[in-house]
Amino acid sequence: MRLLVTGASGFIAKSFIKYSLKKNIQIIAISKRKKVYSHKNLKWIKGQFSKCNLKSIGKFDILVHFASYGTKPNDRNNLKQNFKINVFNSKDLILSAIKNNCKKFVIISSSSEFGTKNIKPYGVKKNDFKIPNDSYGLSKLIIANIARNYSKKYKCKFRIMRLFPVYGEGENPRRIYSIVKKCSNKNKNLFDALNFNKNKFKYHQTYHVSESNRLSVLEFCKILWKKFNCRGKIIYRNKKKQLTNHISHKSSNWRL
Repeated sequence: MRLLVTGASGFIAKSFIKYSLKKNIQIIAISKRKKVYSHKNLKWIKGQFSKCNLKSIGKFDILVHFASYGTKPNDRNNLKQNFKINVFNSKDLILSAIKNNCKKFVIISSSSEFGTKNIKPYGVKKNDFKIPNDSYGLSKLIIANIARNYSKKYKCKFRIMRLFPVYGEGENPRRIYSIVKKCSNKNKNLFDALNFNKNKFKYHQTYHVSESNRLSVLEFCKILWKKFNCRGKIIYRNKKKQLTNHISHKSSNWRL
């Protein structure tokens, strides 16, 4: 199997690539940043995915599209850039891949499609009504709908994977997981979405990647504090303030 992976130097994409390489899969990685690491089955292409000539890359079996704009808080309402990269450039990439005889796609989306007005105590289902409250969420919703239309028009298979809040090793050092880890003394995964034969379907599927477990910031920090054997005490200044985010309803979660 040969994969084309965009946004290859991103936090989640890097972990996905490392895991895939352990399965002896060949990967062509596209990123506008410099090469992150080397492997005999990994070919690194530096540049924007929108400017890559897919014909020169050669045949690949599955396009895994991680590349995105708007994940940083200050970029979420940049309408021009969100639509340029997440909608128009992504649409052109998909069409170029189809012309290059690629018939299978894994499109990485976000729970931001639902918007903050649609947060439900027991989690959102994949077909729930979506009310994006920023241009990032709207752009993700639009490209997901475009992918579904292309799947029928061009007889291709698409999996749209909506990622809910993700944390872990290699995360941005300014985020909570990394900050708490600095204080220390010391199943199911995205890769399986590549198996298009496991669950037979004709055109497209949408799944949520979520633990379906809502935690407050304080609860999350307490778990990490214990995990990393941190010293001292957590000081939470505003106990009245509650930050909420989406979780997925269990019926919509990705299953093997």
